[in-house]
Amino acid sequence: MLKAVIFDMDGVLIDSEPVHYQANKQLMENMGYEISYEYYKQFIGSTCTRMWQTIIKDYKLDKTVEWLLVESDKICDEIIRENGYPPVKGAVNLVKDLRQAGYVLAVASSSKPERIEKNVTALDIKHCFYKLVSGEKVENPKPAPDVFLKAAREIGVSPEECIVIEDSDNGVKAAKAAGMVCIGYLNPGSGVQTLSEADYVVESLENIDSFFVNMVYCHTRGEAMIIAETDRLTIRETKVEDVDRFYEIYSEPEITAYMENLYDDINEEREFARNYIENMYKFYEYGMWTVCLKDGKVIGRAGLCNREINGELEIEVGYVIDKAYQNQGYATEAIKASLDYAKNRLEVSHVNAFIRKGNEASIKAVKKTGFRYVQEAEIDEHEYEIYRKNLI
Repeated sequence: MLKAVIFDMDGVLIDSEPVHYQANKQLMENMGYEISYEYYKQFIGSTCTRMWQTIIKDYKLDKTVEWLLVESDKICDEIIRENGYPPVKGAVNLVKDLRQAGYVLAVASSSKPERIEKNVTALDIKHCFYKLVSGEKVENPKPAPDVFLKAAREIGVSPEECIVIEDSDNGVKAAKAAGMVCIGYLNPGSGVQTLSEADYVVESLENIDSFFVNMVYCHTRGEAMIIAETDRLTIRETKVEDVDRFYEIYSEPEITAYMENLYDDINEEREFARNYIENMYKFYEYGMWTVCLKDGKVIGRAGLCNREINGELEIEVGYVIDKAYQNQGYATEAIKASLDYAKNRLEVSHVNAFIRKGNEASIKAVKKTGFRYVQEAEIDEHEYEIYRKNLI
């Protein structure tokens, strides 16, 4: 279960990497040396101490790390005074949304402690973080996992309960070495970073939120994500172990009178479920889900599916409720939750319901949730009535 989100700072919360490069390049020029970006980019995500140790060795500088740190900070501060650090678009809203959702937040940055505190204070999000952890305070910098492991210890969670948001290859490697799930953010200002070891890569933080972050975590860990909670139900992604219960539900003739049955061989159904979970949920971010009572008992399925009609891919709502729990409003709750997801997460304009003629119970259920009759159609040798619910 996801409990904590750990943010890198430079390149994730603030667009600082170009500023740091400019400051360090200027300092090297002041000393009579040229430093190319191709050379410099190896240090992105690592500590300034490690960077200057390497530069001293490579350029045979007669300066100490301490002197270089002070001088580069002076130049950096001057640049910041003139222009400021631009915040990464979407980062502040994401931090606040994750905090509102109840996750424990931390910063694990290669920057010095005082710079971390100064920047999150300037962004007015310091209060959102439980801990601010500096790579200068651990033995090994990124790509070693030390700073992320220290952050997990200080916020009281295991590495397996964390997800990291990083913008550099060094940072991603450090997160994965720590045993954490990692979202890579392709920040153009962070140079050419492949982020190939990240579990998921995004090009912007503006369109992701706590739901998305939890989804990446669950899909990476192989956990069933909770899609919605209603007054009486929990609707979550299906697990392979749900298949046994589905066979109990589908054993009632009334259930399969108007829908396709499961495979005759339960092992085939389990394999189908594995493939469905791996592909449908991860690529489409929706599908048929499992409907449970609050105590965890599985009573049916509900969700959103794809159906091609006249060459167009349409989203349809579907459901099945165990006979013992029918006529108690559970179908209505499940349908409404699916529609809310379609509207708020998928932002689709409408959802269809394809109901076989004669299935009066389903017609009644969709009408109760605002669907309106559209037309009849023959699909796969069956006569259907098509209903539609406009969402905008």
